[in-house]
Parts: sequence; structure tokens; C-alpha cells
Amino acid sequence: MRLTRTSISGNRSHPTRLHASITNSGHVNVIYNKINDAVHGDMTLRSGDTVELLPGTLDYSLHTEGKLISIYEIFLRIEIIEQKTTQTSGKKSYQNQNQTFLTGYHFRRNRNCKGIIKGIAGEVLGVYTRRVRVCVNDVVQIRDMILTNALGPTTFRKSQTDAQDNDHGRLICRFKLQTEADINLEQEGLSGWNALSRSGSITRLTQAESDRGFGEDDDTSSTGFRGYMDSLDLNREYVFGDICCGAGGGTLGAEMAGFIVKFGNDNNVDSMQSWRLNRNPTHGAVGFCEDAFNFVTESSLRELVGNARHVDLLHLSIPCQTYSPAHTIPGKNDDDNSAMTGVIGASLCNLRPRIGTLEETDGIIRQSQHRHYFFWILWQFLAEEYNVSWNVLEALEYGCVSKRSRLIIIASCPGERLPSYPLRTHAWSRNQKVWQQQVALGGLRPPVTVGQALSSIPQHEKDDLRDIHRIDMDQPFLQTITTGSHHFLSTHHKALLQSFPPTYKFVGNKTSISKQSQYPVSHLV
Repeated sequence: MRLTRTSISGNRSHPTRLHASITNSGHVNVIYNKINDAVHGDMTLRSGDTVELLPGTLDYSLHTEGKLISIYEIFLRIEIIEQKTTQTSGKKSYQNQNQTFLTGYHFRRNRNCKGIIKGIAGEVLGVYTRRVRVCVNDVVQIRDMILTNALGPTTFRKSQTDAQDNDHGRLICRFKLQTEADINLEQEGLSGWNALSRSGSITRLTQAESDRGFGEDDDTSSTGFRGYMDSLDLNREYVFGDICCGAGGGTLGAEMAGFIVKFGNDNNVDSMQSWRLNRNPTHGAVGFCEDAFNFVTESSLRELVGNARHVDLLHLSIPCQTYSPAHTIPGKNDDDNSAMTGVIGASLCNLRPRIGTLEETDGIIRQSQHRHYFFWILWQFLAEEYNVSWNVLEALEYGCVSKRSRLIIIASCPGERLPSYPLRTHAWSRNQKVWQQQVALGGLRPPVTVGQALSSIPQHEKDDLRDIHRIDMDQPFLQTITTGSHHFLSTHHKALLQSFPPTYKFVGNKTSISKQSQYPVSHLV
């Protein structure tokens, strides 16, 4: 059977038509007409109503590998009501069938969202990836639901008892989920939670998205959260802090962007000395060599940052070794490195940044054994009521010479607009003809080559790398450098291949410097 959509309009003058040609048996004509209300049992449903749906209504499959999937409550905020008319004609008969359908965004309880958001009684998460269309026969009952951007779990709640009433209690939605791909939250496969692995966001509703009478001014949200009104001003300088800063790749990028670097923190002595060595002493940046958990909770930090201990931009580079695809053998520091993921919530709570950023290896979401840590990261941002977005960026597309896929998370405090991700500046594809076409179309530069990245080293060193070690000087560096690999590369070569400037200084022995230049996010990203 071949289906073709001829119109996407849903009003009476231009109804949506879906034609199906059926070989040897006639013709099917499907028409959707908008209507004002629909009667189902003793309920009269109208646009703006919230309804509870039968469990499993939106599930594409109720079984995975022979096991029944858990089915949770699903709610729908009705936006459009349509009557579907199916006309079937054949050589000897003509049939006309009518059904009523409801269209809108769907919602599910926070506690049923894989632990990415606090499971507060009565609170639901809006799934705003796409609107869904369901049959009116799938409606169980009308529910009371409030859409609001107001802070606080008790705001607009009737009572704790009402919130715990699963069958009839008021539902409150404060956050919405949007993803690059359509997802079925009940499934673990490619159409399920794995679809979160590329890009998406979970953000608080805005005043405009809140129900009438239940929203508050978005700027008021920021004032209540940070303790004072501090609107954006392009003429002022903004303060930057770097936790788990390493040798300072992220800090260098912030300096290039015009931020005032207030502090850096790392528990590695050599990395912290390298970080200090490359800062301008007249700018007053202070480096703290200590455990990140201790750093973000001690009183000296409050005295350092001042002004209610706020920073404008806080960057975190949580240790990535445990989650890296190149990490195939358990290491002695795996537990400590994984535990460091928990410093995010404490950092946000104590520093109250306007914007938070985090970089990690994409292995934390690409590999199923690590994905719960990714959910934990999202949980910590959302528990502090931050908007959060994630995206996997390829460093080559931002001027880096080495191929590195990094998970970049951007978060904003209540009342602050969530920044968008930067547009890529360089073309890249393993197929050279593809990236050459991208460059020819304009707007993108060719990928940086090894020869360009190593332009500052003597020619005989480049000749040895090309002739002896078969390094292609006319292509990006596509190999993965680990602590125990590429011994023919000097520490200076490795730093250049990770896009550090030729003048960047490192402290420590060869192994230490290799780690310092290998792990950090590039300042270009």
C-alpha cells in the first residue's frame, strides 16, 4: 500500500488528507477535520484540557528481548481536536468511518524519567520533541495540570497529600525535554534513551509557556536565584572560574573570549603549576591545588569570589579517563574519577554561576555501561534548577588538528537564556571530496593539517615524522594519543597536536606533561 500526504493543514476549509491506493480492492481516502470539542463517555474534551492516557498508548513496542517493558502513566495537553473520516470505496461497496483524535505534547512523571530529574511528587516532565496524535478512546480521565516557570516544589501545589494522589492529584510541569531525534522513553534501543546521546535540552518553562496566572517574570527568577538583579551588559567584564582545570585549556579559551579569570582548581600539583605559569600575574587569577569537593565548600572560596560568592561562567572538566572508549582496562583511579562527577551539584550550589559549562568524552553517553553517569550529570544541573543542554561536538570542526569528539554541556541559571552552541568554523569529513565541497559552498575553512599545527617546529623534525613514522602532514591528525602511545612524539609535539599554542609552558616530567596536554578540552572549542 502506498501512502502520500497531500496537505498538512487541519482546518475545515483545507483538511488534512491522507490518500492510500489499494491494489485490486478499491481506494481509501482519509480526511482530518478540526472540531471544537469531543465527547468521550461522560467527558467533554476541549483544547487546553489535560487528559490521562491508557498506559502503553505511545509505546511502539511493549517487549524488548522478550521482556515486558515497564509502562508508566502518560498525560496529554490537548491542542487540536480532529475528526478522522475514512472513506473506503470499491467496485461493489462504499464505507465511511469516523474517529476522533487529539493532538498535543505529552508528559510523564519525573520519577519515571530514568533518574535525570528529581522525582518530586506530582511533578511531570513535558516531552516537547514533537506533538503526538492519539485516539480519544485512549483517554482515561481529565486531569488538573499546571504549566509554570515558578521556582520551588511547593509553588501552586494544593497540598502534599494532593501531590501524592496518583489518581486525581494536581500535576505540575516546570521543565520540558527536547531532543534532536524523536524518542520513545519506554525503550532502551535506538528509538529510546539512546536518542539522547547526540543532542538535546531540558529547560524550565518560560513565562510565555506558562499557563495564564501561573507564570512569573523570568528576570525575577534570576534575582531570586542569585540573590540580586544582574542583567547582561555587553560593556562590563565577566568573571570566570575553572574547576578540574588541568593545565588550563578551558581557562585559555575563556581568556581569549575576554573573561576575567578569578580562579582555577585542580588536585594535580604539576597541572596546577602549569596553570599558574601561563596566567598573567597582573590579572589576579588564583590557583588552588586541592580536592575539588573541599574547594567548592570551603570558606576561603567565598572570600575569594566575593559578592555572594558568584561567578558569571563556571567551567568543569570532570576526569574523563574512566568513560573514554580508549579505556579498555580497569584502572586504579576509576572509582575516584567516577566519584568526581558528583562535584557538579556542590559547585553550582556554592558558586551560583550565571552560566555553567562542562566537557566530557562522548563515551559517557555513547557506551551503555556509562550512560547512568550522564543521567547523573543532568540530574545535578536540574536539581539546582538550571536549564541544561548537551551536544557532541567534533573538535576538528572548530579549528583543532586532532579528531576528538567531546560532549559539551551548557547550563543556565533560572531567568538566564540558555546560550546556543557555536557554529562550526571548519569543514570535516573522512571523504575529502565532501569537505572540499563544504568549503567551496563558502563559510567554512578547510580542516587544520598536521603540517600547519607543527609549523613552529624545525623542518627536520617534520621530515622525520613524515618519512619515518608515516605521519601525513597534509591531513588532520586522526590517531588517538594515550599515555603509553606515540613515544616518538615529544611532549611539545603532543601539546601542539592538541592545539596548545607553541609558547604554552608545562611543568613536570615527560609522562606528566603528556597527560596534561592529552586530557584537556581544546581552548578552540
